[in-house]
Amino acid sequence: MRKRTVVIGAVLAIVALFVSIGVAFGTPGSGASTVYTARGTVGSATEQIALATPRTVTVTRTVRVKTKQGTVRARVKFQVPGMQSHILCGATACDMVFQVLTIQPGGFTGWHTHPGPTFVALAQGEGTMYRGGGTGCTPTKYAVGAG
Repeated sequence: MRKRTVVIGAVLAIVALFVSIGVAFGTPGSGASTVYTARGTVGSATEQIALATPRTVTVTRTVRVKTKQGTVRARVKFQVPGMQSHILCGATACDMVFQVLTIQPGGFTGWHTHPGPTFVALAQGEGTMYRGGGTGCTPTKYAVGAG
């Protein structure tokens, strides 16, 4: 039988994006191996790094204008550029890690958590992520190009 390999490659900021890498507590995995391709620290106490989506925000304000006849109040709406912040690194420096994770058929990473946001790009095969909570686990299947 041909051995298929599931590669989750070019993983954007996996394990501990924007947070110091710590030990992940959980069950041990099997059939998974990791190669770190890049690692660095971004941000500091004086500079903030943010991953965000640009958007337009509608702002409503009440203004008062003084005239000879008295004060006129009006509510005005206007649009301003804004950001929908997804990840913010500010008060302390943040670690960023890029890695290639290879999981053999039937392999798994084990139950674990990450100390910060994690981005995954599936390069080959398919993967299933289970989210635990409440009374059970919810599986989500991902195909190549999904993440």
